[in-house]
Amino acid sequence: MQRVTPIARIRSRSESTSTSLSLNIRTADGDTVELSFDATSLKQTETGKLQTSAGKAAYSRTSQSDSFNFSAKVSGDLNDQELADIGSLLQSLQSGEPSESSPSSLDSYTGSFSQTTSISNETFRLYG
Repeated sequence: MQRVTPIARIRSRSESTSTSLSLNIRTADGDTVELSFDATSLKQTETGKLQTSAGKAAYSRTSQSDSFNFSAKVSGDLNDQELADIGSLLQSLQSGEPSESSPSSLDSYTGSFSQTTSISNETFRLYG
């Protein structure tokens, strides 16, 4: 029995990550702030090898695309203390550490975060 070997092999990998974050803040005097952020990253890599009686060849290709969207909506008139407290809240969320001072001008805040990653790997073989 003769062993058949491929004359070409192509490997393809793609990785996609989507992230979204939303934050809704209500100040003590009724102003509202809505912040939203989403980002998507896609990376694709392809490599190939070809071997024939005439010789060998190889190639590699990588592409990446990223998108980023941010929006902010403010209803009301934020004063200096509210802006400072919102800034402190955002810093504590970024660092993961509690704020050093209580955001006295903020009545409530809620948020959500999600992240999804998908990976696919494929191999194609061509026999001659």
